[in-house]
Amino acid sequence: MALAFSPSQTAGLQSALAVRPGTLTVLCPLSAVRNGASASARDGRQPRLERVTLLPRNTVALALDSLPANSLIPVEVGFAPNSQGCRRDRMVAFGELVLLYCSSGSGWCESHGSRRLIHAGDLLLVPPRTGYAWGSEAATGCTLFWLRGVGRDPGSVLAQLGLARDSRIEGAGVNGQPRAILEALLERLEVASTPPQLRQASELLSQLLSLFARRHSEVPLADGDIRRRVEQS
Repeated sequence: MALAFSPSQTAGLQSALAVRPGTLTVLCPLSAVRNGASASARDGRQPRLERVTLLPRNTVALALDSLPANSLIPVEVGFAPNSQGCRRDRMVAFGELVLLYCSSGSGWCESHGSRRLIHAGDLLLVPPRTGYAWGSEAATGCTLFWLRGVGRDPGSVLAQLGLARDSRIEGAGVNGQPRAILEALLERLEVASTPPQLRQASELLSQLLSLFARRHSEVPLADGDIRRRVEQS
């Protein structure tokens, strides 16, 4: 189910998800989350729509009880096409992790007062209990996917993949491979409600994390300059 919400209506979504069955896909004009008026609003063009699919909390709780202890469940997948001049501030809670994937354009991600550039083909992993922000400049634009995963102990999952368990944001150059997985997860979460369906979604997230871990060991991204040096070598 896809619904279009005004900015004021999105405020109560989290509480609504706690009690209603089924998934919810939100289509929100990008102008609602930008700093200032959007170009499309000024010149009369139809605004691009951001797509976000969320699982309700009761579905997540049942899935965690039915899956292995080291499983991660994708509970939110979003897609912001060609966002320009935007900024999002977020906090990854205990028991969660976030993946950010830039499929075109360029943007940035900030954490602990440090900003790194992200380019098309970059995948970032934000570990539990980490505050961060992402966005793009008005002149460049960035098409970005994000995924929020929940589990009993995401830190142990990261450790099994050889990734740090602290609050550092890690990056890897993965080119276009994650897009197909993230698009599949967007579709799956719209209909996922049974344990087998959520198990399939969990397996897709595992594939994405395994891809990240493999590429991170080969081409880690400490910042945007490292990626350019690797490409030039």
